[in-house]
Amino acid sequence: MRVFKTAFDRRSLAPAIAAGLLAATFQQARAQDNQAGFEAWVVRLYGDEIARNKSPASPSGDATLDLFTPEVRALIVESRKHTLPASEPDGPILHLVLGWGALPNREIILNRVASTPAPDGERRATVDLGIAGNARRLIVTGVFDSQAKRWRIADIDYGSGSLDATLIGRMRRMASWPLR
Repeated sequence: MRVFKTAFDRRSLAPAIAAGLLAATFQQARAQDNQAGFEAWVVRLYGDEIARNKSPASPSGDATLDLFTPEVRALIVESRKHTLPASEPDGPILHLVLGWGALPNREIILNRVASTPAPDGERRATVDLGIAGNARRLIVTGVFDSQAKRWRIADIDYGSGSLDATLIGRMRRMASWPLR
């Protein structure tokens, strides 16, 4: 019986396995850091947005739009060109980041932000707010903009259970309304 020697024998197997495990552990740790970074960004974002909502000076439209991905930003800009049709009821009012009913100077409390599993590889965080004493739960989906080196909002689930349960759904529906 003839035995062929290969460059990959038993002695090199253990270091190769160790290197593979180390690489996998590093990738997992990096993903956890990435999620922790997203969660911290969401905490800062909502803290800043609540403070802005209390202040008499509202932020510029560009500052608000800069929070979103280019795709969502384009939907928001397009939706602003349209007007509410007569068949739509007035109110409640949607604040793009804080959700339904977050009117200026209304009491808004950030109760909790927690990571939410995202099977599609995106980052998600559950945001629990109190708006005028009413509990609201939002789920923020974010993507990291590697060029700008910052997080951007890809969508927000407002949890309202209506046609406008998500930011993208609302903006798409508004874009179908009559032009101003």
